[in-house]
Amino acid sequence: MGWMVSVLTLGAMFGAFINGPICDAFSRRWSILYANIVFLIGSVLQAAAQNIPMIFIGRFFAGLAIGMLSMVVPLYLSELAPPNIRGSLVALQQLGITIGICIAFWLEYGTQYIGGTGEGQSEASFRVPLSLQLVPSLVLAAATFFLPYSPRWLMNQDAIIYYAPTIFKDIGLHGNSVNLLATGVVGIIDVLATIPSIMFLDRWGRRPVLLAGAVGMGVSQLIVGTIFAVYKDTWAQHTSAGWAAAAFIWMYIANFAWSIGCINWVMPSEIFPPGIRGKAVGVAIATNWLTNFIVALITPRMLKSISYGTFYFFLAFCIILFFWVYFYEDLRRIAEIRKALSGDPRHAGTMEKVEEIKEGAVFVEEK
Repeated sequence: MGWMVSVLTLGAMFGAFINGPICDAFSRRWSILYANIVFLIGSVLQAAAQNIPMIFIGRFFAGLAIGMLSMVVPLYLSELAPPNIRGSLVALQQLGITIGICIAFWLEYGTQYIGGTGEGQSEASFRVPLSLQLVPSLVLAAATFFLPYSPRWLMNQDAIIYYAPTIFKDIGLHGNSVNLLATGVVGIIDVLATIPSIMFLDRWGRRPVLLAGAVGMGVSQLIVGTIFAVYKDTWAQHTSAGWAAAAFIWMYIANFAWSIGCINWVMPSEIFPPGIRGKAVGVAIATNWLTNFIVALITPRMLKSISYGTFYFFLAFCIILFFWVYFYEDLRRIAEIRKALSGDPRHAGTMEKVEEIKEGAVFVEEK
């Protein structure tokens, strides 16, 4: 199971890495089309799979395309959008991702009953949802022909989401319907919690959102890990504890979605100068997918071997995130530059800092 999940994120890592040179050479617009072609190939291979290797290959191709798109879409949006709404527009990508995850959860819940359950279940129960992947990809591919070129290109020529069903099973929630319903709630929360970032990210700023998100995620991991440690062998006698753990898993998802889930796509396209931005964003997003691959691969093994320790392990990274953001001076300076360039009189004096780092901040180009 670990490799079945991880092969997609492995493909995404390679896709993000190779798409930097592609989008620099052929434009952001056409690299979106190329990524959709790759995704269509992967979707067809998965839907028509006759054996396990065919599914693996199809998932790798799909991951390759996802990595390409996750690299170029935030870059493309950041280069088209004015500074005062850039964060909100790039955060729309995360909303699209969460909507897709939510739809996928509920499609799985509905299609599992095609042909009954158990031995008599029809192959359509998995081929139908895999085939439906083709629809949004075809729409986006067709829409690519109506997209403008990026002006900058013309000038320059999460483990809980992956394994939510397994975790809910571990805390005593049994049966396919219960697991999928609990997981479906994850998708709904993911979507709803993303909306505040789209509306207010540019007003609140990147740094405060990341700090608040790190605290919320860390507290959630701490509580879930502690509940696991206390009740790991007695879930059947303490169903309320299981639902409490589920509630804090949902809280973790919400804190992830409105904070790092969005800023994860925004920041790489803001901190690099235009001459290297395409390639640098490709490396940054590839690194993101590499960590996703590692998490997807090790999480089921960690849940089996160290149980509640898995949550304390990820808590440590939430703590690291908090202190890294707290002491990361560039986030302060980027916030000041954004406010200065948006005409906020309280930050008029920071215009001098714009000149000091004009080679390193994307916002300077919009002055």
